[in-house]
Formats: sequence, structure tokens, C-alpha cells
Amino acid sequence: MISERGSLAAICLVGAFLGQSCGGCICSPYPFYTAVTLTSRDANTVVPLGAYQTLGVLLPGSDRQIDTSDSKRLIPYHPTVDQPPDMTFAEFSPTGATPPFGGKVEISASAQGGNPRWHVTVMLGTDPQSDGWPAGYIGSGTMLLAPGQSFVMSWPVGADAPTSTDPTVLAAVGEAMPVHSEYEAGPDYRFIVYKTFNQQLFLAAGSGTAQLAAVSALPPRCNSEPGPGCSTIPVGCSETIRVIDDAGWQCSLDRGCVPLKGIAAQRPGGYQPPPATNLLGSPSPCG
Repeated sequence: MISERGSLAAICLVGAFLGQSCGGCICSPYPFYTAVTLTSRDANTVVPLGAYQTLGVLLPGSDRQIDTSDSKRLIPYHPTVDQPPDMTFAEFSPTGATPPFGGKVEISASAQGGNPRWHVTVMLGTDPQSDGWPAGYIGSGTMLLAPGQSFVMSWPVGADAPTSTDPTVLAAVGEAMPVHSEYEAGPDYRFIVYKTFNQQLFLAAGSGTAQLAAVSALPPRCNSEPGPGCSTIPVGCSETIRVIDDAGWQCSLDRGCVPLKGIAAQRPGGYQPPPATNLLGSPSPCG
């Protein structure tokens, strides 16, 4: 019997995924890689997903249709060849290039034979991006958010969870969820667990300023890419979060961010780094 980490031959990933362009599609640096991989064990859960994380779904049963409720917010890719025996694989990528983006999206697969209906709710972050700085927690400087905007926090299993000094400004959403990133390797293309970490969505609940402390946070992008994509910027103890109104956008946990008048010039929010000597100098005082 093939397990849920069964074989899957090399595939070329369509859309804004990792790797270099080749032949009209995007090739992963590994034959297969997803920042978060879900299987039947994750049925009926609420999954927080960053705006830059790819999501894989691997379910028992051949030729199952795995659908998203909004293919514009969460772009699906259903490979038609090289599916693992007696299983179905699909991949999804959040869109951030054009609004709306973020928000709540459902992924489901109908019952098939002895396999029950499968369903998860995905909460997509609307992570800010500014001046080339990656979305996510850096642990220093200031993150700017519009009310209703959200972002994903990730930290090792067993480590202390992030804390906000003012939940009326910055609030954790739901419970932290342990997730797995995986890639395939070896002559039989076995799924290999690359990382296991906790993940939780944080919401800009109201205007104001709060401090977010996350001593054990993963460095920027270390929850979304294999080693080469993981930032070398030291992660600090605490980051300032400023939530301020943005006249061009309306953001909420369920709907994500929607421009109020046509296509907005830039994404809401952003990041203001501290002086370079503070950011790139001595190791994090949290360590």
C-alpha cells in the first residue's frame, strides 16, 4: 500500500512558484516542494498560509478532483501526469500580484469509494511587502499594516509562541497549527519532510501600536523555501507593529485586501527597517 508520502515523479510547477523559468513553466529547485503539505490527516482544519507559501494537497484515491472555492486568490495546479499510484496530488499558490488577495478560501475533494469527503479552510495572509524586504517577522524595525491586514508567524515546534503586547491592535487568530514542508528525493521520489514548524495568523485588529515578541521565530522566508531561499538576516527579539488607516484599501480576515478605487498603486502596509548597523551588526540579543 502506498502511504501519503508515496512516490511522485518530477513535475514542473505552473504559476508563481519557486525556482527558475523553463519551457513556459516554473521549475522547482527540487523535483517537488511545497512550503505546507496537507494530507487526509488535516481534514476539517483551519490552515493559516502566508502570501508567499505554496500549498500541496496529497490525498488517497486516483483521479480525485481537488477544488478551491476561489481560484483567483488561490491558484490551482493539477498535474495530469506522474501522479502517485492510488493517490491524487494538487498544488495551490496564493496570488499577490493583483488584488484582491488574501482572505478565506475553501479547498475540498468529494468522497470517492472508501475515501470520505475532504475539506480544509485556508486563511490567506495579506503580508506587507516594501522596498524589497520580504514579508514576515524580522524581529526589529517597524511593520506597517492596514486595519484588517494579516500575516503568518512561524516558529519551531516546542518553542515559545509569539506574544503581542496589545491584542486590540495585533491579535493572534485561532490556535497555532503544526505544519510540514516536504520535497521529494531519492530514486523512488519519496516525500521527505523538510521542516516541521508551528504556524499562526496574526491580525491587525485595530489602529495603534503594539510590540510583537517572538524569540524563536523562523528567519524571513525560512517557512517557504528550501535552504538557499532562507534569509540570513538575524531575527531580533521584538518588532514594532503600527496599524494605520490606508485610504486606498479595505482589508478583513475573510475577504482579504480589496482596493477601494480600481487597482491600487501598491499593496497596503510595508516595512521600515532599523538603521543598518542595528540590523546587520551583532547577533540577535535574544539568542
